[in-house]
Amino acid sequence: DEQLHQTQNEPEPSEQTEIDRKKEYDNVNAHDDDHDMDERPQQQSQKKGYTQQPSYAGTSSTDVECAGFFDDYLYRNLFWSGIICFFSLLGIGHNFSSVKPPDCGYDEDDEEYRSIIIGYIFSGLGLTLILFGSLITFILSVLRKRALGFMLCILIALGSVLYIIGSWIVVSEVPYIYCIVGANSADIGGRGAVIFGEFLFIGALSMLLAIDIWRSTLFDAFRLRMYAYCGVIAVSALILFVGYAVLGYYLRSLNLQHASYVAQDYTLTGAGWFLIFFAMLMHIIVVSFIKRAVAHFVCSVLLILATLVTAIGYWALNHRDYPAQNAYFIGLSFFLIMVAVILILDMSLGNVVKRYVLKR
Repeated sequence: DEQLHQTQNEPEPSEQTEIDRKKEYDNVNAHDDDHDMDERPQQQSQKKGYTQQPSYAGTSSTDVECAGFFDDYLYRNLFWSGIICFFSLLGIGHNFSSVKPPDCGYDEDDEEYRSIIIGYIFSGLGLTLILFGSLITFILSVLRKRALGFMLCILIALGSVLYIIGSWIVVSEVPYIYCIVGANSADIGGRGAVIFGEFLFIGALSMLLAIDIWRSTLFDAFRLRMYAYCGVIAVSALILFVGYAVLGYYLRSLNLQHASYVAQDYTLTGAGWFLIFFAMLMHIIVVSFIKRAVAHFVCSVLLILATLVTAIGYWALNHRDYPAQNAYFIGLSFFLIMVAVILILDMSLGNVVKRYVLKR
């Protein structure tokens, strides 16, 4: 009876006390929800392995209608390192096999006699460094790892510099490589321009890969990326167009049947490089002023046509009697086609790939 009496006499909780308890409960739940929301992005970024940078860094979303596919550092390095590594594998034999010049019939005491081509030693060593650097970069990209960035940058950049310096030395040794000492200046100049343009094309794109490895967010900006890659390709294409055009004109002026056939191949290759130069120039103009997806698509169609013409020209220039040179031309043709594929994916099909392939 006493316990029942005490229970009945206990004060009932007031309404204000109940309201305070509910507020405290709601505050605790809200704090837990905020904590969970803070942890989710961190967990998702750890699972992904790469933090996704916003498209067109430094530009507004209305500046360019198409979204670049390679604004993602992972895909950019995966593709570029892969094609550079493939070309290096096929082209390295041509450099080292060309160190010993052909027998031009000169005596060893003659000043025109050369026992070694120094330029190909530099370019061969440079391409070797590019090969190992791009291979390691490709493997790390497949594994979704970001490691050894500065070391890989130095390795590939050093290889690119040696490769381009080697081309300058090779240009000075052109008369001894082709046994044309004292030949027409158009013949020597045209061959020198072709060698320098092709070496610059590979070396400069490798240098851009090295910069991208070092500063992984630099080329996330679509406009800057297009300026860099299209500018490098345009300069190389213009040099190669001049070289092949001069060679074609010179060989046609000889009025020899065999020289005329070779001149046609040179002219076709030069026309392809001119179309590539024109496509790159138009794309830079589109990125700078027009900024419409339709214009990007037109540039992509022109680039496809230019690449096919140039690749056919290189296939026509193949010499089956020289396996190393044949492998070099095949590698360069494949490299050129893949460069066009990368640029087309980036400049015209970025939104399509992201929406239907990557499901973003």
